[in-house]
Amino acid sequence: MQKSGILFLLLFILSVSVFSQKRSLLQTTNSYFELVRPKFEGKEAYETVAFVEKYWRVAGNTGFNNTVYRISSKLEEAGYVLEEDATNEDRLTYRIETRKWKDPPGNPWMDLFKLLGKRRNCWTFPPIGI
Repeated sequence: MQKSGILFLLLFILSVSVFSQKRSLLQTTNSYFELVRPKFEGKEAYETVAFVEKYWRVAGNTGFNNTVYRISSKLEEAGYVLEEDATNEDRLTYRIETRKWKDPPGNPWMDLFKLLGKRRNCWTFPPIGI
């Protein structure tokens, strides 16, 4: 009985400390949200989605790359500097990572498969019948 009482007390103390930490975290983040919320507009989000949805995006293909370049231009408009061009005084930086591909990524309308001895377009964009 004494062991279960000690265990209960330990669990109670732990739960109280966890809840008290969450409260201080909320107090800290709320002040940042109050500063940032007025800067966000739905218009920019809609424009970004309208641009992105035009493309089939797989890392490294045309749609993906165009999306990355659009976002990087928006970052530069907001004062960010490409990491490789940044100086010690630049606080807002971004980078675009690249990787070497064994096989280059394609676009759906470029992928050709050999089916039943015939070359046929298996993917098209926008989708149309085969």
